[in-house]
Amino acid sequence: MNTSQPVSSAITGVEFGFLAAQDIRTLSVKRITNPTTFDSLLHPVSGGLHDAALGAFLDNACATCNLTWLSGCPGHCGHIELPVPVYHVTFIDQLLRLLRGSCRYCQHFKLPRVRINEYICKLRLIRCGLVQEANNMHEHIDLNGGKDSKQADDDSDAETEGVIRQRNDYVKRAMKKAGISKSTAHLLKNKTETVSDVRRQIIKEFYAEMTRSKKCGNCGGINPTYRKDRAVKIFCKNLSAKEKAAMVQKEMRMQNPVEIIAKREQKGNKKQPHADEGVADLDPPTSEDDEDVDMLDVQQADGTLVASETATNTVQRSEAAPDIPDTEYLMAEEVRAALVLLFEKEADILRLVYSPSSRSKSRVDISPDMFFFECIVVPPNRYRMEDRTGDSIAESPKNSLYKSILNACESMRQIHDEMKGKENGRGYRQRNVDDLKAAWVNLQGAVNALVDRDANPVQGLAGRANADGIKQNLEKKEGLFRKNMMGKRVNFAARSVISPDPNIETNEIGVPPVFAKKLTYPEPVTNHNFYDLKEAVLNGPDKWPGAVAIENELGQVMNLRKKNFEERQALANQLLAPSSTSVNGSRNKKVHRHLNNGDVVIMNRQPTLHKPSMMAHRARVLPGEKTIRMHYANCNTYNADFDGDEMNMHFPQNEIARAEAATIADTDHQYLSATAGKPLRGLIQDHISMGVWLTNRDTLFTRAEYQQLMYASLRPEDGHTTSGSLLTVPPAIWRPRPLWTGKQIITTVLKNIQPPEYPGVTLTSRCQTSAKLWGSQSEEQEVIFRDGDLLCGIMDKSQIGPAGGGLVNGVYEAYGHTIAGRLLSVLGRLLTKLLHMRAFSCGVEDLILTKEGDEARIEKLKEAEKAGFEVASKYVTLDAQKIDPSHPELRKRLERVLRDESKQHGLDVLSNSATAHISSAVTAACLPEKLIKLFPKNQMQTMTGSGAKGSMVNANQISCNLGQQVLEGRRVPVMVSGKTLPCFKPFETNVRAGGYVVNRFLTGVRPQEYYFHTMAGREGLIDTAVKTSRSGYLQRCIIKGMEGLRVEYDTSVRDSDGSMVQFLYG
Repeated sequence: MNTSQPVSSAITGVEFGFLAAQDIRTLSVKRITNPTTFDSLLHPVSGGLHDAALGAFLDNACATCNLTWLSGCPGHCGHIELPVPVYHVTFIDQLLRLLRGSCRYCQHFKLPRVRINEYICKLRLIRCGLVQEANNMHEHIDLNGGKDSKQADDDSDAETEGVIRQRNDYVKRAMKKAGISKSTAHLLKNKTETVSDVRRQIIKEFYAEMTRSKKCGNCGGINPTYRKDRAVKIFCKNLSAKEKAAMVQKEMRMQNPVEIIAKREQKGNKKQPHADEGVADLDPPTSEDDEDVDMLDVQQADGTLVASETATNTVQRSEAAPDIPDTEYLMAEEVRAALVLLFEKEADILRLVYSPSSRSKSRVDISPDMFFFECIVVPPNRYRMEDRTGDSIAESPKNSLYKSILNACESMRQIHDEMKGKENGRGYRQRNVDDLKAAWVNLQGAVNALVDRDANPVQGLAGRANADGIKQNLEKKEGLFRKNMMGKRVNFAARSVISPDPNIETNEIGVPPVFAKKLTYPEPVTNHNFYDLKEAVLNGPDKWPGAVAIENELGQVMNLRKKNFEERQALANQLLAPSSTSVNGSRNKKVHRHLNNGDVVIMNRQPTLHKPSMMAHRARVLPGEKTIRMHYANCNTYNADFDGDEMNMHFPQNEIARAEAATIADTDHQYLSATAGKPLRGLIQDHISMGVWLTNRDTLFTRAEYQQLMYASLRPEDGHTTSGSLLTVPPAIWRPRPLWTGKQIITTVLKNIQPPEYPGVTLTSRCQTSAKLWGSQSEEQEVIFRDGDLLCGIMDKSQIGPAGGGLVNGVYEAYGHTIAGRLLSVLGRLLTKLLHMRAFSCGVEDLILTKEGDEARIEKLKEAEKAGFEVASKYVTLDAQKIDPSHPELRKRLERVLRDESKQHGLDVLSNSATAHISSAVTAACLPEKLIKLFPKNQMQTMTGSGAKGSMVNANQISCNLGQQVLEGRRVPVMVSGKTLPCFKPFETNVRAGGYVVNRFLTGVRPQEYYFHTMAGREGLIDTAVKTSRSGYLQRCIIKGMEGLRVEYDTSVRDSDGSMVQFLYG
């Protein structure tokens, strides 16, 4: 669509309906009758599923449009005529509900007229969007019909008519007040989510109420009940003897609906019935109305089954049988006839339920045809592609579904012929109505399998090879809607493994040359870029930066792959020249050039859980690389690590897309999280460890080291500084030689990135590294910046990591997103260079305790020997001082406790509390003062203390003890024998038997403890996997429920249809 052209008309609404049998026949170009698809020479068989009329096959032209695949044959639909109607498996529950709600005597709904009228009036009001009026309707209606109680008792019909009249008048008044006329009521201008919900609720109440009673509220007839069997059969449970006697007394008799319609047909035709019923049924209908209502003639004069015969035979057999069974099988023809009569008698309510937006009152609008299949659409053969391998053709799995329908139809035709008196060619017995019913059920199963694979009669192991039904092709993640319409596979995209690169900018992405040559951009040729694009055309498709094609003014694309250098040179020289005299110069030629440095690409890592999972980066082609290179600062936003993660790269293909990506989706704009307004981006791991070392008071640099660090991070020629030159600060120490502190390096960085019109950063905050680690009187936890100078504090996770209130956050607030992004890039390069100079490694020496520390640890862990016994004896009300762990009474009481789930839970809580105190005491006695190497020389303590990686729990498990292993908030479960593992005694009181690990990773754990630890680890892995799927589905539900919400200019939050959700956002 050309966006510059004015739109002359717009779609106001979309309505969905059902294809009637006549629509399908009109749509079809060929009736399919032959279950054989290909002959022995692998040519399509006429009347088969690959008939030439359905589309081009291989090199043969289509018989309908005479086009081949290459010339664009779209494919054409065929159809299969069913000899009898069958149920639509999707709507069989709805059909059964209508059947249960209808009366077999008067062919109306069993609800009284006055209740039906109430639902009609409500649905008419709801259709016009008058929800309030529908809810308040009962307040304006006098249920006595405007008469006193004596008169009401005498004349109930008059009362009913009075109530109905009042309701109809009320609806007219409400519509007139709202300015809605009868002719515009169907337009649904006021349809909102609220209206839809109310309408759904009213219809739900209507369905529930109409099936509540067996007795009809109009004629008083007692009706049979119905049930279905696997969406294939419907059974009718006959009345009991008592109910039949009551009906005989009232002189009421149920009639077969097929007979009612047949009699009406004969009466309408004013003809005597033929002696041969088959001939009568093959007579053409006299009028269009008869054709609409006709339930007997299912096909034209082609010798197929006539459904009335089965109904007549059934009636004759039931009259002859002395004992009528409790349950009777209803054929689809009988059910359909019953629904035709119901839809005729209850047209008003059913039109409002099933076709509320239809204007006409014709019978076609509300026909029960939607509940049945008479014809099956066969899609064009291009959507059922065959697989040709050598001399054989493998048909599409979908063909098997259509073949089973054709075979079932053929079987019914043969049975019908035999019932007419034709001899059985194979010498079998003559088949009768029972065989016909069985074949009908088989046909129903075949049609069900086409619609829904789960309704296929073949299930279990044999059903694994079943082809997908129409439902499976549409639904869920792999269906057409979600896979091919809501999301599509795209061109101009790349995917590869990601690797870290701290030397590029945070808003850049390193692109391998193989991607740069494959991804192209159609750049219009102008005077400004002529020489660049000329050079690209000369380089050709195989040399970067080159071009792969030239597009002329008319959109014709010329590929450069097969052009030699001289041909490319000739084309390059004519880039600004028009390609023909008819071109007026309003459109430029375009060169499909390679991806270049500075191009905008959109990076995405799946799962895309929030907006910053897709961000725009500037491409930087890195020769010799094979993977996509990304800066560490982006890891948090993408939730990426470098253990094999892959990411997608998308290359926008026009200037609008590039501009939007660069100004809205760029990485610097994604600094704050939309969830809570907290920072998302920051440096991680090694950079934070280096930040602690850099800003330590002991760290001093010579002039050479200072200048080396500065130039490694700030290069004026690359635009890293705002002044165009590298500004330095005087050293903190002059004698005996000039020395700069690490804090001065941070000051220098801020001085060089500070915009000239802004003052220096002034900031006070706290860092994560505890002041106690530096010494008792240390002030290093306070971070103080004054006019751009770092005076005090440590650059750890709270300052340069993804945390609020730190240095990077302060620069973002003071100088904007661009400078904050530049600061992250500069600090990344600076700390990487410092890492090269100093190195950082964590060894066993960082984990070993001193002799005093080991003794203190062992001393504290001795308490664990008796803690379990004391807790257990106290829990079972025994004195630990007077008994020992092997006391029989203790064991007996513990057995009772461990057999009771709630009592065992109480013991676990007390035991966990006791062991937690022991673990805390061990940690306090050992860490961090009792380590051989102390902070800041101890790299493990540097990492855990500054927030670079890990926590005190990790250091504690390595150096002190693993502690209590918890499974689902409980201790390790006990077996029936009273043991947690076979090596322990039954009902052992020691905490070690309950999963408390006293050993540590440094010196190794016992086999039993290792087993308990793996149990807890496995639970963690399973829990993570379960949470991922559940949270993913929950997020999808929330997004689908709220995707239409938007904040309007009047600050209100509204739905897609304009209905109010909140008056003020938030």
